[in-house]
Amino acid sequence: MSIKLLLLKNGDELVSDVKSVKDEDGKKVYSYILTNPMKLETEGDDDDFLLEGDEDYQVARVNEYEEELTLSMTRWPRFTEQDKIYLSPEWVVTLVDPISQLAEMYKNYEKNHGNEEESGPVHLTEESGSGTDLQG
Repeated sequence: MSIKLLLLKNGDELVSDVKSVKDEDGKKVYSYILTNPMKLETEGDDDDFLLEGDEDYQVARVNEYEEELTLSMTRWPRFTEQDKIYLSPEWVVTLVDPISQLAEMYKNYEKNHGNEEESGPVHLTEESGSGTDLQG
């Protein structure tokens, strides 16, 4: 598992298990594959709202420079049941290792809400709108 913190162009901060799809030389990243991505929000974010029955919501307090911060995690994107999401690298501003408290919070989510079965590679076929077969 490679847990990373991603900052997107629109300002969203995500934490996820991340893999990359690269060219044959391994130099250019074509896509990131996010498994169970979670959006992070801090107390006081303007768009911080909950839907009734939103069971993926978690709250934790982390100590950031001697200041306590309330942090919540929600599924991203919110209205899908997919576990694996392909993300264009053009949308990623930066990709870094999260602080240990955040990594633990994500691992706890995975342990309590993750898939029970092992999932294989994601395939896109003509039936799903693409003639390309991508292996994750």
